[in-house]
Parts: sequence; structure tokens; C-alpha cells
Amino acid sequence: MLYHITQQERSAGGHPSTVFTLTSPERGSHAEVWVGNGFNCLTWVNRGEHLLHRAAEWEENPVPTRSGHPILFPFPNRIAQGRTQWAGKSIELPKNDSTKQNAIHGSAPRVAWDTTEFQAEAEFSSVKGTFRLQQHAPDLAVKWPGDGELQLEYILQPDCLQVNATVANRSTEEEFPFGLGYHPYFRLPHGTADDWQLQMRASSYWPLVDSIPTGEVLPCPSELDFSNVRPLKDLQLDHVLTGIQPLAKDEEFSLIAVLQSQEQAGKLEIWVTSHFRELVLFIPPHRQAVCIEPYTCTTNAINLHARGIDAGWQSLPPGGQVEMKVRYRWVN
Repeated sequence: MLYHITQQERSAGGHPSTVFTLTSPERGSHAEVWVGNGFNCLTWVNRGEHLLHRAAEWEENPVPTRSGHPILFPFPNRIAQGRTQWAGKSIELPKNDSTKQNAIHGSAPRVAWDTTEFQAEAEFSSVKGTFRLQQHAPDLAVKWPGDGELQLEYILQPDCLQVNATVANRSTEEEFPFGLGYHPYFRLPHGTADDWQLQMRASSYWPLVDSIPTGEVLPCPSELDFSNVRPLKDLQLDHVLTGIQPLAKDEEFSLIAVLQSQEQAGKLEIWVTSHFRELVLFIPPHRQAVCIEPYTCTTNAINLHARGIDAGWQSLPPGGQVEMKVRYRWVN
């Protein structure tokens, strides 16, 4: 078996982007990564089955966080009122969520990254990109402590799409605070969200008021109990779960969620390393996709951290770094 990688220039919303396509011709599999649009893996096809939703109007209006596999960094989800502090430094951020009341999803999904490496081997192909605050988001960099860098690699393997991330602090003086999250829009090859079933185990959740956690962590109610396989038909989901209990484990990864077709036509497994302690469940209003989102922290984590609440917020010392991984596996 031989994997291939191709590179071409395309455009979306009138803006150019280099697009890398990782391909396994023998398996009918490929992944398409748009470097100029937040290093978003916009397409993942396995054995001919399209597994990521792309908005129909993408090439005319590429909304950064509503298609494919958006990368949320240096914070996932919202920071309340776009205001926070770190090490005595006040931080004011654009209020760019749908309500215009909060900052959302950092800068990484909204800008062009740099490509640092790509390769094709017998059993995989991969592409690696880099987002650095001072270079790619200077407006945020002047407000945010430290000099944060995210190196991210997509690896196409047999029946798997793996995402490896390394977060580093390139500063020699300041800590770098951060959270990392992924916002994949999974689609059933033949159907909508109402044709999926979900299994996952979470002991608790973060209650939200106007999409912001109150700071409490409560036991999951019956409507958020997916410990047994459960249909998603007619469910409205936009929740942050924690206390995730693995369905299975290997030496490095834990299986934390399984989406499967009600017709048993295939299932999608989500495997993560221990850094991803929160999981967002979201079904967009169009119901053409289901979002199962691994996060290293909850929404508004930097402000909850300031209140002494364990929200998963992290900081790296000068020169520090951490590696973390997610693996999506399609079984049919």
C-alpha cells in the first residue's frame, strides 16, 4: 500500500489557500487540509465514505468554525464578556460570538498557518502546520501573556485520522496560559444527526447560563446519560461534560465516545490522550452533523481558574511544552 500527498492552490471567500490532500488510493481514503483557513481538515473520506460535514456555501463564505475540523486555540469556546486577567495583566478580547457578548475560540481557526512538513509513506501520509501568536495573530499576541506556539499534525492512516498537537511557550520570561479544543463536524455517510446513536460515559457536566459555566459541576441528569447506546433523534445538545470515563483503553489512548449508525452501517470512535478532560456535545440547528468536541478545559476556563475552580486551564513556563493526541477511527 502506498500513500500520496498533493498540493494545490485554491480559494474560499475570495482568499487563497494552499490545500494539501493526503490520499490512500487503494483504500478510497483521503483528507483535505486547508492551510490558509486555520489549518482546517475540511474533508475526511474513508473507504469512500465522507465523514466530515462541509457547509454548502464554504467556498463562497468559509465561516471558520462551522465546517470540517476547526482548531480552537489559545482557548476553546467562550471567555465571558471578552475580559480576563493573568499574572496581574488585564486582557480585553473581541466579542465575536453570535451574541457579541463574549470572545470565542481564539485566533487559530481564523488565520492562515505555516506548513512546516509533509510526507507520504507506505502506511500513512501526514502534513504538519504551525500557528504562533506573535507571527499569525499579532493583535492577540500583544494582549496575551507568553509567546504561544501550536504545532499540529494530521496523519491519515488505515481507517484513522490522527491529530497530534504540541503546544510550546517560546517566551524566555512569561508563562503562557492556554486551552486547546477541536470542533469536528461529523456526518453520517447516509443520513443526518437523527440517524446516529451515541455511547459515552461522563459522570458530570458544567451547567451553563447564556453559554457560560456557572462554576458548578453537577452529576449528569438522565438526558445526558449515554452510558448505553442511545439514539440522538430529536435530542437538542449543546453541553460541556466532564468526568469522562473510558469505554476502552490502550497504552496511550482512551476511547471516550462512539457514534454509530442506527442501521449498523458503521461507527466512529473517538480516542484521546489524558490531556482532553472535557467533551462538548453539540448538534447544530441544521442537524446535518454531530459535534463531539475534545477540549483540554471547559468554557471560560481562565476566569474559572481565577476563582480557584479546577477548570482544566493550563499554563506553560518559559520554554515549556506539552504533547497531546486525538485519533478518529471509522469502523464498518
